[in-house]
Amino acid sequence: MTDILTHNPIPAPSQAQLAAAELLGKVNSEITRRAGEHIDGWRAIWDHPQATAAEIAGQMNGDAERFFRLAESNLQAIAAMALIVGRPVTDFVPLKYTTRPQTVTFIGNGYVQIGS
Repeated sequence: MTDILTHNPIPAPSQAQLAAAELLGKVNSEITRRAGEHIDGWRAIWDHPQATAAEIAGQMNGDAERFFRLAESNLQAIAAMALIVGRPVTDFVPLKYTTRPQTVTFIGNGYVQIGS
């Protein structure tokens, strides 16, 4: 009896292919992780259900400027990574989370003033 279906074994990937896939997966994971942390931070300050952004920044006791500058730097890094992989930053961070809904003025000693 003749087999109707033939079996063609799937070749095992080489070690180089496995390593390349792992590294590329890490790149994608890193951009996604950074974007998620940026969005979480944005929501925590701008969309808090029980406190205003000004109240939260006031409780940072001189670290508010550092928080806002690091968030801005992280967003710039995400945008640079997105550019490298040929995608817009909004593929990772929706437009809403790329800007501040109120002005943030650095007033010295790590404090900020938040206004509309």
